[in-house]
Amino acid sequence: MLDAIEGQIRHVSEIAAARREVEETRSFLETTRSQLQSATEGMQDFDDRKRQVEELERRLVRAEALSGDVRSTIETIAAQRSLVDQVLERSGTLAFQMKQAEALAEALRSECALATQLRTAMGAKRDA
Repeated sequence: MLDAIEGQIRHVSEIAAARREVEETRSFLETTRSQLQSATEGMQDFDDRKRQVEELERRLVRAEALSGDVRSTIETIAAQRSLVDQVLERSGTLAFQMKQAEALAEALRSECALATQLRTAMGAKRDA
């Protein structure tokens, strides 16, 4: 009977040791599960940020293309402005030359009228 009691005590000790081992394993698994969940959440955050960065890169490429278009348009406008400035300068010169031509035409009309008067006067003097 003593052997049976000792066997029972051994079994109880083994059961207690196994129970401690099960509890330790359960605690370890719970910790591991928690770490795995944190890692999964971290990976989801990482994926979200990666998608955001990719979207920002796409936007940056579009912005750079738009910037190039704007730069090209500005260069074209600057070239056209230079041409407009030249046209305005020539227009001002032409306006001045037109005024000179009008003044010259008026002077020629006056001289022509004077010459006609002189001719008429000289013709009248000859006839007289």
